[in-house]
Amino acid sequence: MKSFDVVIVGAGLVGALLACRLKQQGRTVLLVERQAQLPPVSTIADSATLALTKSSVDCLLSEHILPRLTIKPARITSVNINRAKHVGRTQIAANELGVVSLGAGVATFDLLQAIHHQCQALEIPCLFNTTIEHTVPGHQAHQIILETGEIISAALLVCADGAYSKVASQLGFSWRSQIKDQMAVIANLQSSKSCEGVALERFFSQGTFAILPWHQKLMTNVWSLPESEAKVLADSSDKKFLERCQVHTPELPLNAVYARRIVPLKSAIASSLTGPRTVLMGNAAHLIHPIAAQGFNLSVHDIQLFCRLALTYQDLGSLSFLQAFAQSAQSKQSKVFTLTQMISDWVASEKIPPGLQSLGLGLMDTMKPMRNRFARFAMGLKG
Repeated sequence: MKSFDVVIVGAGLVGALLACRLKQQGRTVLLVERQAQLPPVSTIADSATLALTKSSVDCLLSEHILPRLTIKPARITSVNINRAKHVGRTQIAANELGVVSLGAGVATFDLLQAIHHQCQALEIPCLFNTTIEHTVPGHQAHQIILETGEIISAALLVCADGAYSKVASQLGFSWRSQIKDQMAVIANLQSSKSCEGVALERFFSQGTFAILPWHQKLMTNVWSLPESEAKVLADSSDKKFLERCQVHTPELPLNAVYARRIVPLKSAIASSLTGPRTVLMGNAAHLIHPIAAQGFNLSVHDIQLFCRLALTYQDLGSLSFLQAFAQSAQSKQSKVFTLTQMISDWVASEKIPPGLQSLGLGLMDTMKPMRNRFARFAMGLKG
């Protein structure tokens, strides 16, 4: 029987990044992935993108992953937030926080390929096209039975196989879910003018409109809208879609749209992050509303915390280690969920007139300490 310190179910962004960190600490690691191979490489215009906070960028740089990207990350130097059709606004700028950038926009497929190239360089084994048939947590190790009949042993099993993890469900984990009556319409837009590192977040009566700087004159656009309106927008012609977007981005002349898709907006949090010799990571632990772009970044924080604590423990499946991790991780998780819920409720509230929302943004812009404290938390910065 093969034995490992850690077996990670799910070789996506979170599982593979955790594997790299643990291998560099001298742990024996195995990745198990149900897909037959990595997703196919997309064209730049059709790429799904991620907004990385400054903290996540620093982590990926320290792991020698960002230099492996084939597409240069798009640096975010400021975020402009306002209420549509009102003058109140606030701006979060990197130079006011004493940093070069607030984060970066990257292609999801490019980042996944880069992390897996690092896994290969570290000689981390990955079983593709493989599922787990059954698991039995024991006193000293997890007995894991693969669909092939092979039995492997691990001091710790990490479930990083996505929202409502099948493996975690078999082990008795459950989730508290919240489904919004809104959906997100996501697309890549092309302009004749560059965003120049400026991200936009615009609130209006029915939802939000966000722009993430991307590659050269490409940018990613996310609309949060009531389900019926989102479906109409998603099915509209390219011309109609661009016209709707142009209303919210008069400063960026738009000329093309790519890779439109629609996804439900929902949140889910695991009843517990840990169990007997088991820990949940990524969307298996927390699925977060994208309004504050915290989902993957919270997972990177969890990985950093996990690996920092792991330096002082020999047995990563021990109750004392898992309790220490869960206690610290849940504190950050609670703050992030509160932040995203607060923003979501504030935007959707019919009790707060648009004029007052606009005034609130204007006042926040004048209250520099409060604004910068909020920004440092959102960007994963200390202090």
